[in-house]
Amino acid sequence: MTEHLTISNTPPEHPGMNFALLRQEGIKHIERLAGKLWTDYNTHDPGITILEQLCYAITDLSYRLDFEMKDLLASSPGENRKQFYTAREILTINPLTINDYRKLLIDIDGVKNAWLEPIQNSQPPIYHNLSRHTLTFQEDVNNQRVNLNGLYRVKIDKEKDIFDDASLIEKVKTKLQQHRNLCEDFAKVEILPIEEITINAEIEVEEGFDGNELMAKFYWGIDNFISPQLQFFTLKELLEQGKTPEEIFDGVPLEHGFIDDEQINSFIKKKELYTSDLIRIILDIEGIKTVKTLRISSSRLSQSEEWVLSLDPDSTPQLKDIGRLINEKNIIFYKGQIPGNINETKVKSHLQLLQQKNTKLPSTRQTEDIPIPVGQYRELSDYESIQNDFPVTYGIGEIGLPLSASPQRKAQ
Repeated sequence: MTEHLTISNTPPEHPGMNFALLRQEGIKHIERLAGKLWTDYNTHDPGITILEQLCYAITDLSYRLDFEMKDLLASSPGENRKQFYTAREILTINPLTINDYRKLLIDIDGVKNAWLEPIQNSQPPIYHNLSRHTLTFQEDVNNQRVNLNGLYRVKIDKEKDIFDDASLIEKVKTKLQQHRNLCEDFAKVEILPIEEITINAEIEVEEGFDGNELMAKFYWGIDNFISPQLQFFTLKELLEQGKTPEEIFDGVPLEHGFIDDEQINSFIKKKELYTSDLIRIILDIEGIKTVKTLRISSSRLSQSEEWVLSLDPDSTPQLKDIGRLINEKNIIFYKGQIPGNINETKVKSHLQLLQQKNTKLPSTRQTEDIPIPVGQYRELSDYESIQNDFPVTYGIGEIGLPLSASPQRKAQ
């Protein structure tokens, strides 16, 4: 069956498109302003003709303005001209704060965490000669030491699978030099040495739970607490959290997603490890019944601690490798009074699945940016003056006045 296209006789919802309503309102204004002098409101009256042309112009403008903004700003077909910048291009900035630099460095493959510390006493020492008002490297009673601002020491916590420290340091230096600000520099970049943490624990598990999977969850939870893995968010996740594009793109543009400011502020280097924190993490694992004993030790110290372990501020704590923890019987799971058997291969398989959920994956341009909406080109520049819609007898259109018109008529 053929569908017939019809024009609805229902008045438009937008008053600016309702010709009859505009004409009616216009006549009301005429009656209010000049009702004593102007009484003929029929269609033959020139004033009404002008009013109708004005109403038509308003409906035309209202129709055009009712298009979506993306249509109003759309380029003509074949026009290769960039009119707007995307959110990632216009809202992001070069690193400015220490947190900005930390985000920039954590975004590098192989960097797990990073810290920037302002250098208080720069080397070599620089002195200000008070009498000559000059700078010198010579120490003297008349010279006052000057501390340079803008110098930083960079400390890197690398990922476990990174073995080429020199290459990673070079990547960090290159990234910093590409983004450093004027009057700022990075005096030293160092990868923190590992302070290996060993946990000795006896844990009772509930019946019906796989000890290998529990061991993987135990290792994942403790390892992520001792040396946390910062989470990258996608654009979709942050928008669903209610964050605005201005908040999301405020900062340095990253390749692996977005880092929340609140998260990086809490992503600080630990000074101490408390066994109470570790026990809480262990007991939060479904299937763990109780922690019988737990002690923690460090490769830096000879004895283990029952309550709290102080950490080296110039090292990065890292939990002992899962294979060594299993083979050296540091962690023993009990079901009742019977110690369970832990299979290293199965534990590593479960652990790999947990790690994959929090791995930094390169984002596509579509997920890390908000694309510019593409509208339909409406040919808005194709416009004709309402002068051409007046009756020909008015003589103001394209045809104009006839050649026989008198000078007086032309002057009108």
